[in-house]
Amino acid sequence: MTIKSILVPLPDPQFATTTLKAAFTVAAQFDAHIEALHARADARMVAAAYMSDNMAGPMIEQVMKDTETQSEQNARKTRDAFEKACAAAKVRYAEKPGRTPGVTAAWREDTGEEDQLLRRYGRVADLIVLPRPSGDLDVGIRLSLEAALMETGRPLLLIPPKTAKVGSNIAIAWNGSTEAARAVGEAKPFLENAKKVTILTAAEKNVDFNPEGLQSFLSWHGVKAGIEKVRVRGDVSKALLSTATRVGADLLVMGAYSHSRVREMILGGVTRHVLNEATMPTLMAH
Repeated sequence: MTIKSILVPLPDPQFATTTLKAAFTVAAQFDAHIEALHARADARMVAAAYMSDNMAGPMIEQVMKDTETQSEQNARKTRDAFEKACAAAKVRYAEKPGRTPGVTAAWREDTGEEDQLLRRYGRVADLIVLPRPSGDLDVGIRLSLEAALMETGRPLLLIPPKTAKVGSNIAIAWNGSTEAARAVGEAKPFLENAKKVTILTAAEKNVDFNPEGLQSFLSWHGVKAGIEKVRVRGDVSKALLSTATRVGADLLVMGAYSHSRVREMILGGVTRHVLNEATMPTLMAH
């Protein structure tokens, strides 16, 4: 299968330009459709969070009114950014498939928490595109990306602040795991279009990740891939990103790993480091 439906959550205008530009770059490779999803705050839920036994009715009504006003303003500004990005990229608006050729886009608004809405809309998309979080304190984006990774069954494309190309030179982080195999499977549309593919695998004693097996598998799909050994001296995630940068990758493909779940997903060390530090777009699958 190819990529035909791309979901792009847009919480506010701040991330719209960079994220949509990258999404348009990807969509152009596959003549895909982009659905921009904006989550509007639920005034009742916000008010409920502020409620207490001594909170008067008029105060609750004011909280709801202020929330609705702010939500309306944010939605309007975010849609304006969406429409400007579409106009700049000459992307046509389309609600239904098959009627407009080339890359198309549509605007979708729904009420609720973005991570909750992602579970609904993300499961019926080929790919989810999100901006890279600026750090662990970027709670909203982090909750959304964890929902995208762990709750949708779909691949996630993470976009750093500055993105020019996506997918012409691909590096695969390979350790022979189920997650890595799933990521490679989800990335096949990109791999088949790429000009260069490199399999990155750690050079560890007495451990065989079978990169040659992956190389052979890809060759059956018409993908010629080289193998690059990653020399790890200390932090494996830093060594991985350093090697991906050295080979000139503009897309890193890797599995997403997690340790446990209590109230929310606690991502593994390598996954967390890549989420925070990757300078190239990263396609992840769990």
